[in-house]
Amino acid sequence: MVDKVWDLPETAIRRHVNSLFDGRFPIAIQNLFLVTVTYGHRLDLLMQTLHSAFCEGVAHAVVVNNASEDSIEEYLSVEYGERVTIVSFSSNTGSANAYKAGLARAVELGAEFLFLLDDDNVVDEGALSILVSGYLASVASIGSDRLAVLACRPDHHADVLDGLGQKRSNPKPASFLGFHLVDIPFKFWRRTPLFRLLNNQKRMPVSVRMDVAPYSGMFFSASVLMKHGYPDARFVLYGDDSEFSYRITLAGGSNILMTEARLTDQESSWNLNANNTSSFGAWLHGDGDFRVYYAARNGAYFEHWIRPHNRFVRQINKKTYLFFLWLEAVRSGRLKRFRLIINSIADGEAGRLGMHPDFIL
Repeated sequence: MVDKVWDLPETAIRRHVNSLFDGRFPIAIQNLFLVTVTYGHRLDLLMQTLHSAFCEGVAHAVVVNNASEDSIEEYLSVEYGERVTIVSFSSNTGSANAYKAGLARAVELGAEFLFLLDDDNVVDEGALSILVSGYLASVASIGSDRLAVLACRPDHHADVLDGLGQKRSNPKPASFLGFHLVDIPFKFWRRTPLFRLLNNQKRMPVSVRMDVAPYSGMFFSASVLMKHGYPDARFVLYGDDSEFSYRITLAGGSNILMTEARLTDQESSWNLNANNTSSFGAWLHGDGDFRVYYAARNGAYFEHWIRPHNRFVRQINKKTYLFFLWLEAVRSGRLKRFRLIINSIADGEAGRLGMHPDFIL
């Protein structure tokens, strides 16, 4: 099994990886389980996700049915039979609880390694073999219970792929919803032709250590769950992956992004800046008040209660960002959304988590 070579030198690890993979698709690894969550009317997306994962060598999939409108059990039973286990909820309980339930079921079934995907991710050819190779190259020095390796999603890891490095790719301590005053000069510099010319000459790194990571494309040992626990269901939606992965960082471990292991998103995320002129546009014009509420609340909770920071500096960043957000809300006639954001932040900083009665999923 894979874990028998963790204490071998890197050359032996590489030989073992080559014996596992045929250069195109990895052979089935019996203890590697996929965990994914679906909801709504997304069966077509889910089927593409499962197909790509099985082609890459996943042995078994746990699919959490978060009150899908499709006949998930029927379709998956016909297509994959016993290769898929389904955990079903009668109502949408949120991604945090769903991933928690899916991971728990996978461990019950004997999973030793977990690979997490959203239900609209397609695993690019060879991505899983790169993740396993990166994992095996790092686990001896870091430890299996403090390591996760991550696939790269170009839309979500633009800073890394632009060659900005670890420092720029991770939010600064005392940031507020990702904003920090000291980043402003760099943001202007980044938009200049000279920056683009100089940056195009940089080589993209093979791997980058990330403070936090999304579930999409995360690969890790079940020992991470034994050491650090399962996702916090109180987050409901958004931010639970950041809190979960940050436990590894706080323990002195690593979330390592492998830039050559790619995932393709079949749908674009609601808050990507590519869809808006700025982060203000995502907050004020993003689709769905429930999305904005949980994203702002959980982001504020994470920054206030979990990530170490200088409270005075964070307050400066907070007041500055909210002032400009308010100006944009006045200009665009989105004061109602602005008030929702303010209330969301207040809930997060007061530690009020869980499903909000006004935003039942």
